[in-house]
Amino acid sequence: MKAKKPKTSCGSRFPIAVTAMLVLGAMGTALGYDDFESYTNGQVLATATSNTVSGSRWGRFGAATIDVVTAYTNQGVAGTVGAQYPLNWALGNNGNMEFWFDAPLDLTAAPGLTVSLHIDTAVLSNTTVKAAFEEPDGTIWQSTTGQLLSNTNYVNFLFPFISSAMTRSTGSSAFSLTAIKDLRLRFENAGGSGIQKVFADDFGAVTWTNVITSTNSVLVTNQVFLTSRGMFNRNALWLTGGYASNSGSLSLVPALALQMGTKTDVAYWFVNMGSIGTNGFMVSGTPLGQVPNFLNTVKSWEDQHGKRFVLVAWLNAIITNAVGPGVTNPVTRANIVTECQRFVSTSVPGSHVVGANRTFDGVHFDFEPSGGDTNLANGLLPLMDQTRAGLTSVGLTNGGHISFASQRYATGTSSTARWSPDLYYQMAQKVDSLGVMLYDTTINSASQFQGVVRDQTTNILHAISGTYWNDGLHPAPTNHPLMFMGFAAYLTTSDHNSAVENFTNDAFGADAGITDLINRHDPSVNYFGGAVIYRHTDGTGNDGSASYTNDWQRFQEKWIWGILNSPIPAVLPDISSVLQILSISVATNADVNLSWATLPGLTNVVQSTTGDTSGNFTSNFTDISPPIVVPGSNTVTTNYVEVGAAASASNHYYRVRVSY
Repeated sequence: MKAKKPKTSCGSRFPIAVTAMLVLGAMGTALGYDDFESYTNGQVLATATSNTVSGSRWGRFGAATIDVVTAYTNQGVAGTVGAQYPLNWALGNNGNMEFWFDAPLDLTAAPGLTVSLHIDTAVLSNTTVKAAFEEPDGTIWQSTTGQLLSNTNYVNFLFPFISSAMTRSTGSSAFSLTAIKDLRLRFENAGGSGIQKVFADDFGAVTWTNVITSTNSVLVTNQVFLTSRGMFNRNALWLTGGYASNSGSLSLVPALALQMGTKTDVAYWFVNMGSIGTNGFMVSGTPLGQVPNFLNTVKSWEDQHGKRFVLVAWLNAIITNAVGPGVTNPVTRANIVTECQRFVSTSVPGSHVVGANRTFDGVHFDFEPSGGDTNLANGLLPLMDQTRAGLTSVGLTNGGHISFASQRYATGTSSTARWSPDLYYQMAQKVDSLGVMLYDTTINSASQFQGVVRDQTTNILHAISGTYWNDGLHPAPTNHPLMFMGFAAYLTTSDHNSAVENFTNDAFGADAGITDLINRHDPSVNYFGGAVIYRHTDGTGNDGSASYTNDWQRFQEKWIWGILNSPIPAVLPDISSVLQILSISVATNADVNLSWATLPGLTNVVQSTTGDTSGNFTSNFTDISPPIVVPGSNTVTTNYVEVGAAASASNHYYRVRVSY
């Protein structure tokens, strides 16, 4: 985004307002109010407005309500326990789920709500969801704007409890989070008709950090800064083919499942099955004999621990006619679909999963190169439609989980190694998830790579959601696909510097992109699924792949717990008297050089905003620099140059965000 230097219309310059921002006390995982795992299958959770059901804190009310709120196994995130709430929009505009605390609770340290939601079917007009809280005197504050609830698979919804984002709907008390008696999810559909079920899971507090601000030229009141750190509970991994072909790998499955299911929140496994040949069938001689045993071993662990992973058969191909399948050929596409059916059904001819107590839940295509060439797009897009129809025909609901390994985002290029916004938008409407292969960048700078991850994250989400165009002609996809950003863990090559392309820098960059979208209340963030790891073998790291004691530990700390500079010291250094913007200068080439004082070892990010038409600038700041960590001791100074920022006449305000 191009930054700007303020000018008046007559040419005289306003002073640039500079704000030094301090982020204190970064939290780890979100506070969970109810993950529904304590309930039994079919247990009724709510029958009335108040929490009258023994063992449940839930209530429900509203004109559209037609039945009780009920917990069911296999209806939560990744097949865990979730809640079902039936509504009939022909009866009224709203239905509400209400969560009661035992006693009024102070939420000032966790001012927000996170919940995973989906619906079973779309209706004639849009359903939205809002969050609300009730104070002891009955005053209710509710989200001013509803978030679209059109997804039929789980998506994590975030609601900030800040006065600027909420409206008082009942009562007269001032906005306060010091004593909250209940929380609410309000579902609305003014023009809908027919019955619709809402499914909910993982109801908890948003992870926030408090913000203190200081400035050289203006006074800015204390704010709250929402960060995405510690909120990622559905990630994915690319699992190498040994698990499906080597009987010795079966003994590794329990440890793998424990790591993914309880420590790193990896719900989706893309398991390498091998390659598709020129005729559309698996390459002759591909070892698949251990596939049923692998599936049975996973299912045994799932049954013992009450969890269920989404297992997806990963199929590879080089899509040139000389090496792999010609995807523009209808016959070849039909053969590919036949192979896909053999991984998800035990009854089709030639099934690869005969003897398994569970099948794969879908297929993941890694067909490369897949960008640039419109003929490839013309083959791949119909292949996704044919695959969904084919998997549905053999028993998977709506075709199960169909996924594609996408390539880096770029505009204005015909490179087959890049995907355009249009290809991302079109493919997203055909699949359930996209795994972005963001590695092998040849970048050797950690800060530069973090910036690339940040930009790729936001740009791809804008393309998927249709907000890239903002023209009314690209509506948000109704299938609500998820985007998983690729995190790399493998040996250094000529294209991949493992000291740069690693879990820590991936976490920095992706977090910056998601946080920016959250702060903007950008709906594109709802299409973010999490990270997808490339690659995992046996967990030892002996072959250069992800290791439990190094890579996965960093993944847990930096991404799951959200401690980007872990470990956080027991006593945090006091930076409130140190953090200060020292100077701002404009070079003859219109570059703006910002210099500030900070403490060593902390993460600094320069942010900017053009303000609004009234000259306000206390919100809508965006990151313009990568994370900057300065070595040294005592107070240190650093700087950032924004190239060409003073070239236009728009207002421009800067601040620096510093986090531990």
